[in-house]
Amino acid sequence: NDVKNANNFVASNKESIYKVLSWYFNVPDAPEISGLTNDEIFKLYSHTSCETIYTTKIKSTDINRYQSSVKNAPCQFQELIIKKYEYRINVVGSDIFTAKINSQHKEHTRLDWRKDQLADMYSISGLPKNIEDKIVEFHKRSGLVIAAYDFIEDINGEFYFLECNPGGQW
Repeated sequence: NDVKNANNFVASNKESIYKVLSWYFNVPDAPEISGLTNDEIFKLYSHTSCETIYTTKIKSTDINRYQSSVKNAPCQFQELIIKKYEYRINVVGSDIFTAKINSQHKEHTRLDWRKDQLADMYSISGLPKNIEDKIVEFHKRSGLVIAAYDFIEDINGEFYFLECNPGGQW
C-alpha cells in the first residue's frame, strides 16, 4: 500500500471509509445462546478476546497517523455511499434469495450493520430484474454454484455491487 495514493484517494472523495479484508475472532468455546436477549449475549461475550475492526470513516490525518500500518497491511479504502438499504443476496445455481438490511434506522449500524447483527433489521426482498440478471450472469461466468453477494442501494435508488463471497453466510 502506498500512503500517498491512499491520501490522494481519500482527498478525492467527500467522505471515505476504511474496511479490513477479513475479521479476526478468537472466540472461546461458546455456550448455548438461543433464547438470550442481545444484552445477555453482549454480557456473555464482553469479557472474551473477540476482536474485529468494523467499517470506519477515515481522513488523511488518520492515514498519516498510521502510516506504518497502511504500508504493511492490506487496506480497502472506498468512497462513502449514503445508504438507503444494504442487501445480502445468496445465490444457489440460478436461484436468488435476497435479504434487505435496514441498517440505517440505528446510528451505530449506519456504517456497518455487523455492529448489531441480532437487531431486527432484516426482511425478505426482491431486486430489480436487471440487477438479478447481472448477478446470475456473473455467477455463471465465474463458475460458482453457491455464493453470497453484498450490495448497497443509495438514497437515490442506485445499486452498488460490493463483493461476491463464495464462502458467504446466510
